[in-house]
Amino acid sequence: MDFSAMVIRPEDHLVLEVEFRGVDFTPPSGATPGEVRGASGARLIAHFQPQHVAEQAFYQSSEDLAQPGEPGIETPLLPGGVQSRMAGSSRLAFDVPPGEKLPYTLEGVLDAIERLPLSVDRVSAYDPDRTGCLPLDLLLKFFNVPPAPHVAAPTDTETAIEVPYRLILSPDNFSFWSHASAPITHAGWTELWHTRLGSRRSADPDPRVRAIWSPDFDPDHVLKAFDASNPTAVDPSIRRSLGHRRAVAIHATRQAPAPASGARNKRGRDFPDWA
Repeated sequence: MDFSAMVIRPEDHLVLEVEFRGVDFTPPSGATPGEVRGASGARLIAHFQPQHVAEQAFYQSSEDLAQPGEPGIETPLLPGGVQSRMAGSSRLAFDVPPGEKLPYTLEGVLDAIERLPLSVDRVSAYDPDRTGCLPLDLLLKFFNVPPAPHVAAPTDTETAIEVPYRLILSPDNFSFWSHASAPITHAGWTELWHTRLGSRRSADPDPRVRAIWSPDFDPDHVLKAFDASNPTAVDPSIRRSLGHRRAVAIHATRQAPAPASGARNKRGRDFPDWA
């Protein structure tokens, strides 16, 4: 059975659409809540409102450090004149396996998405056995390690978080979310609802996140920087701070995921500056 419901909880500003696909469902009866039961291929998908707004950027450079071909210094617009673009919605997708049961209540759904396994795309789930200190290219060549999957847009039953604008992120399939199911109030003030990302890996508690897709992604090369004269550029009317680095992030994390809580990978190498 497939169905969805919109949830708005004013106390802590929780807004999401809860979608179920391929589940068994018993409707509520009187004071007894409904019950959702898992099945093969069943999904629970939590759709969230946009999580990021991109603002227009203005190019600045030092005359001493300017490189050939750089655009001239752009004068920022006055307050109120700067343009912005809102990201699309984000979703967290979860498998609901056979034998799983949850009450059809908001608290039941929020409790379930803390324990249910995430549904992620193949790039996010890619995890070659990188024993020792050999780089990945040598492991692929000499130890029959499978190559990283091709980058493709996630399906509508896979996790996709658009942060920042036009860059889709996803944690791996060992990740989980932790949050309160009911509003949390202290001295008359109620917290905004929020969730935190964790990892079930016992040896590596840092959650792993990859940049998995962008509508601007080109698998053959990293896109050039902003070019208002390029008629194929996406939204060439404004410059954005991230710009072509969306593609850089996808290329950089396709084989090695970025740690969610640090700026360096396990080999001590800095990740690219994506923002």
